[in-house]
Amino acid sequence: MVAIDTKYLEGYNRSGRLIASVNALVIHRSLPYSTAKSIDERLRFMNERRYNAERQLIRYAPHYVINGTTIIQTIPETEAGYHIGSAFYNYTPLARQFMGNEKSANNVTLGVELCAAEGPIPKNVLQNAIPLVQQLIYKYNLQRHQVVRPFEMIKQIHPNLIMDALQWKAFLNSVYLPERVF
Repeated sequence: MVAIDTKYLEGYNRSGRLIASVNALVIHRSLPYSTAKSIDERLRFMNERRYNAERQLIRYAPHYVINGTTIIQTIPETEAGYHIGSAFYNYTPLARQFMGNEKSANNVTLGVELCAAEGPIPKNVLQNAIPLVQQLIYKYNLQRHQVVRPFEMIKQIHPNLIMDALQWKAFLNSVYLPERVF
């Protein structure tokens, strides 16, 4: 496995809240509007203050960011991230199942971002992600249905913002069947 480097995000992107439990692992991809070409640029992008059209502060902090050569831990696994929306989003029934009595899915999930601008996620990014995802699955005793894409948690997110169904199935098979290689 690629060594994990720790570069914690700063300021407003840190919730400071302890995660209640890890009930799911959410696999993201770089947001399409990010122009970051390197992982350091991606981290700078995450640390910048951004606002939506209503001038509300946008917070974004997955626990891990992975590209073709590097894995960066951006916040501790014990801290709730900002990666899957907040209470005002339209959570899916699956998200509400994972959440239990929690008000935010961020309180019960870990976020992993795969760096890819457009098209299929590059194989070297997926290959770097597999051992980390396997380690997290083992550590938190997560079943296959507990490794999800953002649209499985929030209805407004489009399925193509992570990876197509075939690539997703191959990724999950690789995670749960270690002998399979991309």
